[in-house]
Amino acid sequence: MAFATAKENDSDLLIVSEPNKNTTKGLEWMKDKNHDVSVLLLNRKIEIQKVKAYESFISIKTKGLTVICCYISPNIPIGVYKEKVNEIMEVGRRTRKRCIILGDIYAKSVLWGSPVSDPRGDYWAEWLAALDMVVMNTGLEPTFTRGESRSFIDVTCCTQDVALGVGEWRVLTKESLSDHQFIQFFVEGIGVVDKYTWTKVEYDWKCFKTLLKWTLELAPEDILNGTSGCQATIKEILKASLKQSTGEKTKNPYWWNDEI
Repeated sequence: MAFATAKENDSDLLIVSEPNKNTTKGLEWMKDKNHDVSVLLLNRKIEIQKVKAYESFISIKTKGLTVICCYISPNIPIGVYKEKVNEIMEVGRRTRKRCIILGDIYAKSVLWGSPVSDPRGDYWAEWLAALDMVVMNTGLEPTFTRGESRSFIDVTCCTQDVALGVGEWRVLTKESLSDHQFIQFFVEGIGVVDKYTWTKVEYDWKCFKTLLKWTLELAPEDILNGTSGCQATIKEILKASLKQSTGEKTKNPYWWNDEI
C-alpha cells in the first residue's frame, strides 16, 4: 500500500518505519542495522552520495541534502531513549547544514501538535532548540490512530536552510493498512541530476509585486481564503510575471511541479 501510494503521488523517496522485512529485504532498499527503517529511491535522477546505517536510523546524503530516517521503540527506558536521540542528533549536528530528521519517535510535544508534552518530547525539543531546527508538522491531523486513540508521534524536522524550501507537509487521509498514517511533503534542493542543461528561469519581480498589490486591494478574499486559495493566487501571479524569452523556450527548474 505504501509503495502504491508513493508511486501514485509521484514521490521521490519512500521511507517506512517498522517495515515488513520480507518486502524490504531486496538490495534496492536502504536499511538501518536493525531493519527498523527502510528507504526506497523512486526517482533515479536523485544522486545518492553516501548511505550510513546505524542502529534504528539511517543517514542518506544526496547532492543537496542529508535525510536522517529513524525509528525509536516506545518500549525502552527513558535513559536508553535519550541515548538514541543523542546519537541521531549528533549525526544531524555533524552535517552542519541542509538536514532533515524524520521518523516514528514515539514522543509527545506541543511543538508537533500533541495536546500535552511528555519527557521524551521535551528532550527532543531541547535538542531541536540547540540545533536551531524547525518542526514541519502542522498538528492538524494525528499521525497515529488506534481505535479512539489519536497521537502525533511521527515527526519531521529540519535545519533552517531547508525549512524555507519545505512545503505541503500533510497527513494523508488514504487508508494505510497501519495504525500510522502516510505523511507527504516536498522539499527543494534534494539533489536531482539531469543530463540536460536547464535554462535559467527569470521573473519580473517588480511586475510580481505590482500584481500582488492589486490582488490584495481588489480581491483580498483570494489571498485570505485558506491555503489553497493563497497558493492558487500566487501561482497565477508568478506565471504572469515570467519573463518572455526570445530564444529557446524557458524550462522550469528541476524542483518545479504542478503543485508549486
